Amino acid sequence: MVDGAAYLLAGIYGLYSQGSWADERGVNFVDSGAPWYDVYKTKDGKWLSVGAIEKRFYEELVEKLGLASAGLPKQHDRRGWPVLKERFVAAIASKTRDEWERVFEGSDACVAPVLALGEVEKHPHNVARRTFVRRDGVLQPGPAPRFLPHQERDGPRPARSWRRQRGHPEGLGFRFRRDRPAEQDRCHRRRQGGAIVSVRFPPLPSDFAGCWRPPGRSEL
Repeated sequence: MVDGAAYLLAGIYGLYSQGSWADERGVNFVDSGAPWYDVYKTKDGKWLSVGAIEKRFYEELVEKLGLASAGLPKQHDRRGWPVLKERFVAAIASKTRDEWERVFEGSDACVAPVLALGEVEKHPHNVARRTFVRRDGVLQPGPAPRFLPHQERDGPRPARSWRRQRGHPEGLGFRFRRDRPAEQDRCHRRRQGGAIVSVRFPPLPSDFAGCWRPPGRSEL
């Protein structure tokens, strides 16, 4: 876990080594230091996230906020960030979160509503992608990435399902190849050559004629 967390900091350490990242909280361009990468309170007490780093995204953000002709400091002028922050705070506080969502709908301004845990399920983007599902009445993130058709249709299976349904090897990621004898023959030769290892799993159905290859250990 420590190694993984450290590796995620590779980009930050690159910026730090070239003097572009200060070892201080809230003063850098992606830790709320920059006014164009922060979260702002809306008129109804909810929140709007802003992450317009690139120039064209920033210009669209300023335009959508109604500040294009406000004589703002330049985007990367750190001395002007306090002024930018003040203007953004005032502008975003003038509308509700839903109103801003309609303003930025379909734009490239890198603005999105901050949703409560109970709201994510109904957001149009999440609905279209089935990002969240309900299983036995429990709201939960859907599986990602998705490979099997049932995951798109029904959401993730409970972890115990493979024990209940041993007659369905697709639940374990198996693929049937009854109609592909040539593929089965190749699999046999790979087994003979030691390219496929044996792993103990629950018994497969007697009519399973496929070739199983353990994930990550299939072809050496």
